Amino acid sequence: MTTQTPIPGAGKERTAGETAAFTACILLFHLLLLALAPSFCRPIEDPYLRVSALKGFQIAACLLPALLFRVWGDVREPLPRVRRKKEILLYSLIALAVVSAGLQINVAVNEFLSALGVLPAREGSTAVFYGPVGIPFTFLVYVLIPAFCEEVFFRYTLFYALGGTKTAAILSAFCFAFSHLEFFGFLYTLIAGIALGLLVYATRRLFLAVLLHAALNAVTLLLVYLSRLLPAEVYLFTETALWFVILAAGAGCALFVSTRLFRRQRETAQSAIDPELAVLPRRDPPVALPLRLVVAVYLLIALAAAVGKRLL
Repeated sequence: MTTQTPIPGAGKERTAGETAAFTACILLFHLLLLALAPSFCRPIEDPYLRVSALKGFQIAACLLPALLFRVWGDVREPLPRVRRKKEILLYSLIALAVVSAGLQINVAVNEFLSALGVLPAREGSTAVFYGPVGIPFTFLVYVLIPAFCEEVFFRYTLFYALGGTKTAAILSAFCFAFSHLEFFGFLYTLIAGIALGLLVYATRRLFLAVLLHAALNAVTLLLVYLSRLLPAEVYLFTETALWFVILAAGAGCALFVSTRLFRRQRETAQSAIDPELAVLPRRDPPVALPLRLVVAVYLLIALAAAVGKRLL
């Protein structure tokens, strides 16, 4: 029999109305700081100071609500933590495949809508830095800080404030997408938020979401640098190939791990019932179908976007 594990700050009895009010307050506080940050930081002329100030607003918008929640919160985990390493690896690989597919779907949809004239072409706007100081600084402010702060707020504070369930993971993902105040990347951030939220829901390990978020941010930052160095045609091919390799690697490794995992579970169940039973016919593990659907949808949308762009 498993027991529910209280999260930090648990113990105070709150009504549903108080919980909803607190959740709304921390979300509005988060959005307000993010919305005010550009107007306060735009007058700063030094680019290092300006980016540092923007990230300071992001840190405050994410970590201050988390500190309040540790004192105020009373939500308990509805499920025990997953402890099997292979299951944790499987969930992480699935999340990696889904997030990388989501990015490619987002890019394909934006390019297709731009070709139709529905959306204007988007220019890159990430202010990266160069040199022995600039590159580590860029890595810190665009990879490590966003990954840690956003995961603490959306996959810890908001996730548990909403109940720590699958529904909470999806709702927090919508909040995650809206908080970026970015129309072009809304679909990608929504898919990524759902994948990361369900990863935390399944494993109850926040650091997995932080690591995955940071890794994807690092790949994105690398592509930003490459876009400044490579010709446009070479860069577009490199970007598509890199994300497709990540998608294929994540999906392929997930299928491999899931096959071994479910095969062992089936063999264990058979031996517990009757060791002399014949081995059952092999079946695809339950995770195989959704992974194939993710790949199929990605390929269909990418193909439609490529054909539409070619025709127009």
